[in-house]
Amino acid sequence: MKKWSVNKKLILLALIAFSVLITGCTHKDKETVLTCNVKENETHKLNQINKNISLGNNMLDSGKYAEARKAYDSAIKLDKKNKKTYITIENKYLEKDKLDDACSILEEAIDNNVDVANMKKLLAVVKQKIDSKKEASNVVTKRDIDKKNNINSVDNVNKPTSDANAENSPNSIKNTMPKITKEFVRIKDVYEKDGNRYILFCRDKIYMGDEAKAQAKKDGINNWYSNCYFVKNPYDVASYKVSDSCTFNIGGYIINYPATADRTNHSVNYDTFEKSVVNVVNVRGNESITPINLYWITLKDGVVVQIDSQDRN
Repeated sequence: MKKWSVNKKLILLALIAFSVLITGCTHKDKETVLTCNVKENETHKLNQINKNISLGNNMLDSGKYAEARKAYDSAIKLDKKNKKTYITIENKYLEKDKLDDACSILEEAIDNNVDVANMKKLLAVVKQKIDSKKEASNVVTKRDIDKKNNINSVDNVNKPTSDANAENSPNSIKNTMPKITKEFVRIKDVYEKDGNRYILFCRDKIYMGDEAKAQAKKDGINNWYSNCYFVKNPYDVASYKVSDSCTFNIGGYIINYPATADRTNHSVNYDTFEKSVVNVVNVRGNESITPINLYWITLKDGVVVQIDSQDRN
């Protein structure tokens, strides 16, 4: 009887140990399955996001803007905290020059509390581009009108004549010579439209040497030691097309602003020039403090062929 009782106890202990073992394994198996399911769901979600973004890009390339926005919205709804989704969509809108839509996407990211500080910076850059384009499209200057009238007068001078030697006449030779001019400007923005490059600028007045000191004194500044002095003219705003072969000679203090005080001009390409101008505008603003985006621009028949920065010191 006592032997049977001991055996019962051993059997009971064995059953308990087996139950614990089974329970532990089952719990571990459940965790493994759950982890796998989470990873599969995350992968599936990312695939769906990319699929919707790809669809939106195709719609945008085809000019189907409403359909594109619908696809982009579907991508965002799948994960409203996915920073990469907003940036990818914004970049595509910028590529297509759809600045208002790019703003809308960034504002949605801010509303959803996604990397707010960085999104606000990106939004400020896009809004600057919008403002610059509006200024450029609304500008009608006297110089534009004079240029148009000058073209009309040249057309009248060059009307066909019965003179067989008309093409060798003084007027004909004079009108075939390129018109080279130079201007001092404060560049507000650099942008592209319809495949062409443009600068948006104000025609500030610059005084050099003795004239600089004299003008500064007229303005109430008695101790002016710089070699140049300029007066802002924020209301004379215009834009010029930039030649594809334009050369850029930019001060090191602009290229690496605000990291260096290098006053030497360096030959750079268009991309470096554009980034430098935009960076300075974003950091300093256009009107609030003394600008450093001061340049001499050389034009050939109204198109910018050379840009040289002017050291304000």
